[in-house]
Amino acid sequence: MVSSIVDNKLPKSAWWSRVLLILAWLPPVAMLSVGVAVFAAAQPDSGEHGRQQPASGAVSKDGAQAPAVSIVRMVIDYGNGVEKHYTRVPHREGITVLDVMEFAKTLKPGLSFEYSGRNRTALLRSIDGLANQGGGSESRNWVFRVNGALADKSFAIYRLQSGDVVLWRYDVYKPK
Repeated sequence: MVSSIVDNKLPKSAWWSRVLLILAWLPPVAMLSVGVAVFAAAQPDSGEHGRQQPASGAVSKDGAQAPAVSIVRMVIDYGNGVEKHYTRVPHREGITVLDVMEFAKTLKPGLSFEYSGRNRTALLRSIDGLANQGGGSESRNWVFRVNGALADKSFAIYRLQSGDVVLWRYDVYKPK
């Protein structure tokens, strides 16, 4: 029945009308599948290990390419199934993990955190009111990794590269 409507009722130049008619005859589940497929096809390609590649620059009318946008990402994992993702933090030369956290403070919803010390002695005390529990084999504390690797210096001086992903996880410390 759909093919007879599409073939006989519309001029050949109205291809989009044919698509709409076919979609109108599809059951709702099929419509959802079509929507998911279109949405998935429109998503940007992520690079190796899910690391998002910097967006390529747009091409202007004269053919010149604008510079690529450099970003870093940060994930806050509260250890209970809840995470916050900051996916478009602008990268600049010399940016540190602390700088990224300060930037996240300015967003809605933002990030609140407390730390003591400065530079290489800075120690994160809490994120969004969830405080470190201190020492002990089962104590949970905030530990950060960059691109999956455990950090080897303070977050206040850890410099990031474009495309880096910072993960703060509230968990029992595991060196791996």
